[in-house]
Amino acid sequence: MSTPRDLERRYLHTLKSWLVSLPHDLKVLFEAKDDPNLERPARETAAGAILYVLNTEPGEHDFVGFADDAILLREALRAVVQEGGEGAVDFKSRFEEHYATLDNDLTLCQEVMGETYTWLAGKIADLQKLVYKGKKVSQYLDDEEDSELLYEDGLAFATEYPIDEEQLSMRVKKAETILEPLRRRAASEKKKIA
Repeated sequence: MSTPRDLERRYLHTLKSWLVSLPHDLKVLFEAKDDPNLERPARETAAGAILYVLNTEPGEHDFVGFADDAILLREALRAVVQEGGEGAVDFKSRFEEHYATLDNDLTLCQEVMGETYTWLAGKIADLQKLVYKGKKVSQYLDDEEDSELLYEDGLAFATEYPIDEEQLSMRVKKAETILEPLRRRAASEKKKIA
């Protein structure tokens, strides 16, 4: 049986790899958004998750600011398959490297993060309501020009992404380095809603 320390070590390793691969992983959401074989709700979830990542607040451009993006992206990938209908099987097989350990990895996140994970995973239900540059999710799905602009912003995000493996290994040595700021953000958002 894993000790809490072992779980945190595995969590930190997983999250670091997700942070490094975030720009690449975002491309998978673009594929889901544009996949005509997926049901509309799955495509809306994918588009909303893209907007969530691209809406990262200025000043949050460090590993902590992107940590919730990396986790939410994985939750969105799981939702895409759950909501995708018949086309989800083919989509999942096309991106097997993302889905092979997804459920186990998200369970690990849930065990380590507790209520903070619940807060973050709860955002999936509202992704289709997000707005980016004054446009809604449906516009990025239905309007070719808007879709192209979103894709260009995704490319710019990947090009300007400030995180690499070396930087992470120097700055993040304990899970708490990421967990504590995420807990504070969750508490802050809950206060705003209350």
